[in-house]
Amino acid sequence: MRSETLSLQKCRLLNALLIAALFCAKSKIAHAQRGKSVNEEVSNNRTPSHGLPGFFDTEVVQNKNFTLEIPTFAIDYGVTDRFTVGLNAITPLTTALYLSSRESSGSPVLLLKTRYRIFTTHGWESTLTAHFLGANASLPSSLEGQKQTKRVRVLAGTLNTSKHLGSHQIGTSAILANMNASSGKFGSAEQQDDEEHQVAFAAWWRQHIFENFETELLAAVCPFSKRVSTNPGLRLEVNSPCLGKKTFDPSYRGFLNWRSSRAWLWTIGVVSLPTGTIPVYPYLGFNYVLDTSSIQQVSDENQALKEPQ
Repeated sequence: MRSETLSLQKCRLLNALLIAALFCAKSKIAHAQRGKSVNEEVSNNRTPSHGLPGFFDTEVVQNKNFTLEIPTFAIDYGVTDRFTVGLNAITPLTTALYLSSRESSGSPVLLLKTRYRIFTTHGWESTLTAHFLGANASLPSSLEGQKQTKRVRVLAGTLNTSKHLGSHQIGTSAILANMNASSGKFGSAEQQDDEEHQVAFAAWWRQHIFENFETELLAAVCPFSKRVSTNPGLRLEVNSPCLGKKTFDPSYRGFLNWRSSRAWLWTIGVVSLPTGTIPVYPYLGFNYVLDTSSIQQVSDENQALKEPQ
């Protein structure tokens, strides 16, 4: 009797779940037919930096657009309106030049990035970004005629969330990073592994002024950093700050952005790092947007003109 009661309760629960799932699916279809999603609301806030992703923001590249950022040489592509992939173009070049100048060998640095917009609703936006950096190199060692193998892997994830308040935008960023560097012959007694775990947080504020200008202020701290060094006979763990001399030594930056056209965004500002010997560093950069969909449209129009009527 008890087993029959449990079976009946499970059957009722399953039916309730199926009814709820059908109701949600019907609701989503109805919203999709009206051009909206249940948990997504397209933001009407078009700030000058819209569609140009950086490290500390919630922007994603628009569908079928390419963006280039200088001086970081970051190239991003909008796979969809919510999913962006990218890479850093200067790291392979600088690594290749370094290896050739040192008579060394190895693979160039690979820096990849993927960003996904989790949600956009009622002025709130949130994106999740994954960064990967990897390189292998054989560098000259202190022993004549020998080389030392060096392998570097860096994984980092950022969760950025922002809120639009009229002409203001406030946001926060949480960063988790893991860095691993190995040297020596793999599996031998000379192998040395150094691993570092870091946690950092940032808060930023943007003010949209005039039509094509915006100001940006940002502060970041790195309260946790642990370094672990291991070899076949020793393991050493050290807690140390990852930015300044103290745990909560902050970094700052202040930018002024100008969107001169749909394709160009110009940035001027200053950056302050607690590890630097200079209090502040000047910053000058720009972003460029290439809309491939418009290129395809022009190509189709030209092709239509060439066809006989």
